Amino acid sequence: MALQPKPHIADIQPVTHGGINFCGTAGGEERIAAPFGLAMTRVTKDGPAMKGLKGADSGEERIAAPFGLAMTRVKKDGPAMTGLKGADSDEERIAAPFGLAMTRVKGARKRAHLKERPYIRTDCIDILDFSTCCNPYGPPPSVSKALAKANIALYPDPDCREFINLLSDKIGAAKENLIATNGSTELLRLAALAYTGHGDTVVIPSPTYGEYELASQIAAATVAKYQMKERAGFRFAAGDFISFAQKHSPAAIFICNPNNPTGQYLGFSDIRKIVSSFPDTLVVLDEAYVSFTLDAWDSLELLHYPNILIVRSMTKDFALAGLRLGYGIASREIINILKKIRPPWNVNSAAQQAGIAALNSPGHLKKCNALINKGKDYLIAQLGSLGYRVLPTDANFSLVRVGKAATFQSRLLDRGFLVRDCSSFGLPAYIRIAPRRMQDCLKLIAAIKSVRGEVK
Repeated sequence: MALQPKPHIADIQPVTHGGINFCGTAGGEERIAAPFGLAMTRVTKDGPAMKGLKGADSGEERIAAPFGLAMTRVKKDGPAMTGLKGADSDEERIAAPFGLAMTRVKGARKRAHLKERPYIRTDCIDILDFSTCCNPYGPPPSVSKALAKANIALYPDPDCREFINLLSDKIGAAKENLIATNGSTELLRLAALAYTGHGDTVVIPSPTYGEYELASQIAAATVAKYQMKERAGFRFAAGDFISFAQKHSPAAIFICNPNNPTGQYLGFSDIRKIVSSFPDTLVVLDEAYVSFTLDAWDSLELLHYPNILIVRSMTKDFALAGLRLGYGIASREIINILKKIRPPWNVNSAAQQAGIAALNSPGHLKKCNALINKGKDYLIAQLGSLGYRVLPTDANFSLVRVGKAATFQSRLLDRGFLVRDCSSFGLPAYIRIAPRRMQDCLKLIAAIKSVRGEVK
């Protein structure tokens, strides 16, 4: 029998995220399905991306891929065809570096994971993206200078010591209580792998960030969802949540604060009640958007509890999405466990240098937040005046009821704007919008006015 993954891994469906996925293909290119929901590009001889892809032999054709890599399409009689069995009548195998193989999917038969990721038109290069919740004003200017210092010829410091030392000074946590990761999502998966497994239950609220459920599934844990009610504005009631969770004796609890996509921010007393009610449960407090929250309380006051893991992202507030950088704060015992299972060199040198520069630029975020809040207030006021229900939010994004979210998203996309269809959160009537620069917000409202009568 051929080697097979664990059944629970084979059945997992990837999470759909916001952002432009397949933007920018030009004439002479064809999209290629790839593992992990990515897409390669097949470049024809006269295609604009063919430059630099020399080296194919008589049985191969070069394939452009993300990050400047190149895949190789292997013909049936090509020398690299060995080991690429398994294509069916609707597929063609593509050889890739490291012994992987891509799959070109023909006709109408599409892979399930590709259905969840919108194929953006090839002329979409100028789309204004309101679907992602990162700082629209970009990283501090010092980040560009810092990137030039990154020595990519050497392996990065596996412990991110320079970054961790500075972070310790900036936030007032001991170095032993800190861990740096390749974005906060990596930390979520490490936590699930370390503290949950087959036979365990993980409790999460719903709707919330889909990676909590996925991380639990990868660890083979069962997920129990505390459903927040639409009629109550998806408000989180800490007492009800605790009662629900106690019925499941969870190995872990994930809480997003402020919550994605609802924007609700829980107070100190609510989180303390949850952490103290489950002393034998890992409580993961995800603060990816807390830097955008006005009057946020200091979660480090909870570090005397040995069962809390605070997760933060520098992707959102400092606009480092392309570099991936996050960190965790917890007891020394939790941090040591997570370090045992993290991949080696998980944070690249460029991300470490960018993080150091960002931490040394606190005024940048303060300035940007003032502008972001103006954009958010404008969008909320305008959408309300157009008759849309906008939920109260403490984050840098808003959840908006529009009717048929997928249709609404499609109509705006036709006009050059991308908003987040929240169907993947189980909310097919809602979209999520994060502000961009004010001139872009003005354009979005004008576009929404033009589509308002088309979507009910």
